[in-house]
Amino acid sequence: MPLDTIPVLRDLKALERYLTTAQPLSGPQATGIEQHGGQESPPPNLDLRHDLMTMAAIIARVKTAVTTADGLGPTSGSLSLSELTIRAKRFIVLTELETLRALTTGTRDGQPRDPRCWTPFAGIEDLTLFVRGELNRITHGWLSYRTSAERSAYRSALGVAHAEMRTLGFGSDFARFLPGVANGLSNRPAIRDACTRMFAALMLKIDVDPDVSLLTATFAPPTTGGAHGRG
Repeated sequence: MPLDTIPVLRDLKALERYLTTAQPLSGPQATGIEQHGGQESPPPNLDLRHDLMTMAAIIARVKTAVTTADGLGPTSGSLSLSELTIRAKRFIVLTELETLRALTTGTRDGQPRDPRCWTPFAGIEDLTLFVRGELNRITHGWLSYRTSAERSAYRSALGVAHAEMRTLGFGSDFARFLPGVANGLSNRPAIRDACTRMFAALMLKIDVDPDVSLLTATFAPPTTGGAHGRG
């Protein structure tokens, strides 16, 4: 069964909105909203409580969908929110790329006979090689530092990866290809939608501090007058 990127992309867009309006998730503020070692640290108000619980639920869904399918290894405490979001973007692009291949391979749409659609690529195989190559290069940049003691190098590499993913979406040959599909294959909604989802994933801005862990806190109902969490 094909993997479904739609709920993952929807969750990432929601997370992007929450992170845009929420307190910065770094340093002491991050410590104040994450629960480690059973220590209690209740949020200051019900609105923030609701937002944090919502983000935690979103992150849990994304983690389950992505880390069980992307083949990039450990999902333990070493997984940062920054890493998870870059992996989720990669997951969406690779999955939708396979959808595009399935929709075009063996059809006229998949051949280089329509330069208006496939330019600057020769066809679906050429496109696939380019996108996979770029994603592998970007992934290698941060993956090699994930278990290293060089934490600053890991932080820096993830920041570069987020920037390079957006560049892939707006400043590369792939970026020039995407609008061509919308124009050249406007009568093929499934193809157009796959490309739209790839573009949307690459354009997400969720560049949180790599030292921020995943939000896994759960809070007691307001009526109890307290909060507790599990790390």
